[in-house]
Amino acid sequence: MAQEHPDERDHDAAEGCLHEREAVRFDPRTQPHHHLVCTSCGAVTDLDADVELGPALERARGMGAQTSGAEVIVRGLCADCAG
Repeated sequence: MAQEHPDERDHDAAEGCLHEREAVRFDPRTQPHHHLVCTSCGAVTDLDADVELGPALERARGMGAQTSGAEVIVRGLCADCAG
């Protein structure tokens, strides 16, 4: 898997795809959830956590954005790479 760079990633919630540079990964989980992205090997892992996203969405709307959702992306080494 390709390593992710924050400026080269886009999330298309309607299609359930993660776009990273040239790679596109389909995420079969359609319910809201977050991700852990390994900065070494590029692995993307589902991350279940209760996070209050309301303030971020409200701030974006206050900036004139029409939001459709939000997610948290945690970056760091996966268990295999940290091992």
